[in-house]
Amino acid sequence: MEGLGSTLRPRQRQTGSDKEDNDMLQRLICPLVYLAVGLASAGSGLAAQPTPAADGTDREWQLRMLFEPSDQQLELEKRGRVMIYRGLRDTDIDRVMRQQFGRVESMMFIRTVLTDKQGEVERDRASGVAIVQDDGCE
Repeated sequence: MEGLGSTLRPRQRQTGSDKEDNDMLQRLICPLVYLAVGLASAGSGLAAQPTPAADGTDREWQLRMLFEPSDQQLELEKRGRVMIYRGLRDTDIDRVMRQQFGRVESMMFIRTVLTDKQGEVERDRASGVAIVQDDGCE
Protein backbone atom coordinates (compact mmCIF):
# COMPACT_ATOMS: atom_id res chain seq x y z
CA MET A 1 0.00 0.00 0.00
CA GLU A 2 2.85 2.34 0.65
CA GLY A 3 3.83 2.33 -3.03
CA LEU A 4 0.28 3.14 -4.12
CA GLY A 5 0.01 6.09 -1.77
CA SER A 6 3.19 7.62 -3.04
CA THR A 7 1.84 7.81 -6.62
CA LEU A 8 -1.36 9.62 -5.72
CA ARG A 9 -1.36 13.40 -5.79
CA PRO A 10 -3.55 15.45 -3.46
CA ARG A 11 -6.64 16.83 -5.08
CA GLN A 12 -6.27 20.48 -5.94
CA ARG A 13 -8.86 22.84 -4.64
CA GLN A 14 -10.96 24.63 -7.27
CA THR A 15 -10.96 28.38 -7.18
CA GLY A 16 -14.20 30.28 -7.54
CA SER A 17 -13.54 31.15 -11.18
CA ASP A 18 -12.62 27.51 -12.02
CA LYS A 19 -15.89 26.32 -10.53
CA GLU A 20 -17.83 29.00 -12.44
CA ASP A 21 -16.07 27.99 -15.67
CA ASN A 22 -16.92 24.32 -15.05
CA ASP A 23 -20.55 25.17 -14.27
CA MET A 24 -20.82 27.28 -17.42
CA LEU A 25 -19.31 24.54 -19.58
CA GLN A 26 -21.65 21.98 -18.08
CA ARG A 27 -24.69 24.18 -18.79
CA LEU A 28 -23.59 24.64 -22.39
CA ILE A 29 -22.42 21.12 -23.16
CA CYS A 30 -25.16 19.02 -21.54
CA PRO A 31 -27.97 20.21 -23.85
CA LEU A 32 -25.73 19.63 -26.86
CA VAL A 33 -24.99 16.08 -25.70
CA TYR A 34 -28.69 15.36 -25.25
CA LEU A 35 -29.38 16.75 -28.71
CA ALA A 36 -26.59 14.71 -30.30
CA VAL A 37 -27.73 11.50 -28.60
CA GLY A 38 -31.32 12.15 -29.65
CA LEU A 39 -30.34 12.78 -33.25
CA ALA A 40 -27.98 9.82 -33.42
CA SER A 41 -30.57 7.40 -32.08
CA ALA A 42 -33.58 8.80 -33.91
CA GLY A 43 -33.86 5.83 -36.27
CA SER A 44 -36.92 6.11 -38.45
CA GLY A 45 -38.15 9.26 -36.73
CA LEU A 46 -41.82 8.36 -36.44
CA ALA A 47 -43.52 5.40 -34.89
CA ALA A 48 -47.05 4.27 -34.23
CA GLN A 49 -46.51 2.54 -30.93
CA PRO A 50 -48.44 2.39 -27.73
CA THR A 51 -47.20 5.19 -25.53
CA PRO A 52 -48.44 6.58 -22.29
CA ALA A 53 -49.12 9.95 -23.88
CA ALA A 54 -49.28 12.70 -21.35
CA ASP A 55 -53.01 13.13 -20.85
CA GLY A 56 -55.03 14.30 -17.91
CA THR A 57 -53.16 14.83 -14.66
CA ASP A 58 -49.73 13.89 -16.01
CA ARG A 59 -49.98 16.34 -18.90
CA GLU A 60 -51.30 19.08 -16.63
CA TRP A 61 -48.39 18.56 -14.22
CA GLN A 62 -45.82 18.72 -17.03
CA LEU A 63 -47.42 21.85 -18.49
CA ARG A 64 -47.35 23.52 -15.05
CA MET A 65 -43.63 22.67 -14.75
CA LEU A 66 -43.08 24.26 -18.16
CA PHE A 67 -45.22 27.38 -17.90
CA GLU A 68 -45.61 27.98 -14.15
CA PRO A 69 -42.34 26.74 -12.64
CA SER A 70 -41.84 27.10 -8.91
CA ASP A 71 -38.90 29.05 -7.55
CA GLN A 72 -37.40 25.71 -6.52
CA GLN A 73 -37.69 24.37 -10.09
CA LEU A 74 -36.02 27.47 -11.49
CA GLU A 75 -33.19 27.17 -8.96
CA LEU A 76 -32.63 23.52 -9.89
CA GLU A 77 -32.49 24.51 -13.56
CA LYS A 78 -29.90 27.18 -12.76
CA ARG A 79 -27.78 24.45 -11.17
CA GLY A 80 -27.97 22.36 -14.34
CA ARG A 81 -30.95 20.07 -13.81
CA VAL A 82 -32.55 18.93 -17.05
CA MET A 83 -36.19 17.92 -16.87
CA ILE A 84 -37.35 15.22 -19.28
CA TYR A 85 -40.89 15.72 -20.57
CA ARG A 86 -42.49 12.62 -22.07
CA GLY A 87 -45.51 12.31 -24.31
CA LEU A 88 -46.43 15.96 -24.70
CA ARG A 89 -48.03 17.12 -27.93
CA ASP A 90 -46.02 18.88 -30.62
CA THR A 91 -48.27 21.92 -30.15
CA ASP A 92 -47.23 22.07 -26.46
CA ILE A 93 -43.58 22.08 -27.47
CA ASP A 94 -44.17 24.78 -30.09
CA ARG A 95 -45.68 26.92 -27.33
CA VAL A 96 -42.66 26.24 -25.08
CA MET A 97 -40.32 27.38 -27.84
CA ARG A 98 -42.25 30.64 -28.16
CA GLN A 99 -42.86 31.38 -24.48
CA GLN A 100 -40.07 29.67 -22.50
CA PHE A 101 -37.14 29.69 -24.91
CA GLY A 102 -34.78 31.09 -22.29
CA ARG A 103 -35.19 27.90 -20.22
CA VAL A 104 -35.05 25.39 -23.07
CA GLU A 105 -31.52 24.24 -22.19
CA SER A 106 -33.07 22.68 -19.07
CA MET A 107 -35.65 20.68 -21.03
CA MET A 108 -35.65 17.47 -23.01
CA PHE A 109 -38.70 16.23 -24.89
CA ILE A 110 -39.18 12.57 -25.75
CA ARG A 111 -42.00 10.53 -27.32
CA THR A 112 -43.66 13.69 -28.67
CA VAL A 113 -47.25 13.08 -29.79
CA LEU A 114 -47.94 14.47 -33.26
CA THR A 115 -51.09 16.47 -33.99
CA ASP A 116 -52.89 17.44 -37.18
CA LYS A 117 -53.68 20.97 -38.38
CA GLN A 118 -56.69 21.15 -36.06
CA GLY A 119 -54.55 20.19 -33.05
CA GLU A 120 -56.06 16.70 -32.75
CA VAL A 121 -53.76 13.77 -31.95
CA GLU A 122 -52.75 11.91 -35.12
CA ARG A 123 -53.48 8.19 -34.95
CA ASP A 124 -52.39 5.17 -36.93
CA ARG A 125 -55.30 4.22 -39.21
CA ALA A 126 -54.95 0.49 -38.63
CA SER A 127 -54.40 0.41 -34.88
CA GLY A 128 -55.77 3.76 -33.67
CA VAL A 129 -52.59 4.27 -31.63
CA ALA A 130 -51.23 7.80 -31.33
CA ILE A 131 -48.34 8.55 -33.66
CA VAL A 132 -45.30 9.74 -31.76
CA GLN A 133 -41.92 11.06 -32.76
CA ASP A 134 -39.64 8.17 -31.88
CA ASP A 135 -36.41 9.73 -30.68
CA GLY A 136 -34.92 6.50 -29.36
CA CYS A 137 -35.26 7.56 -25.70
CA GLU A 138 -37.20 5.37 -23.35
